[in-house]
Amino acid sequence: MKVYYFGCVEQAGHYLWDTRFQRHYWGSAEALSIPWLDKLDGGLCPVHNREVEGEALLHVMNGWTAIAFWDRSVDKRGKCNSSFIAEGVHTFDEMRKIAEENFPKVWSRFPFKITEFQAKQNP
Repeated sequence: MKVYYFGCVEQAGHYLWDTRFQRHYWGSAEALSIPWLDKLDGGLCPVHNREVEGEALLHVMNGWTAIAFWDRSVDKRGKCNSSFIAEGVHTFDEMRKIAEENFPKVWSRFPFKITEFQAKQNP
């Protein structure tokens, strides 16, 4: 199974990384296989009035699954985010486990809990 991380690694700058921490550029065959390539930089994160770190959205498309959330654990500026992308269809809990197992160094740096964002329903 292919697994990727989009975000900062040790310094500011959002990039697409594989599990060996090889950086992939937007035009690479690896990057082009991901269905949300044009939305990875913040476009998959929850959109509401604030950027709450760790509130994650689950996305499934064309045989791929992603979880994405706002993350300022490396880059402190606004709009900073992290996404974990895996080949296959997975639940939120499965994606958390896949992310933690494949990117333990990244996952362990989060000072916040990663939870599934639930949109509030109007009464």
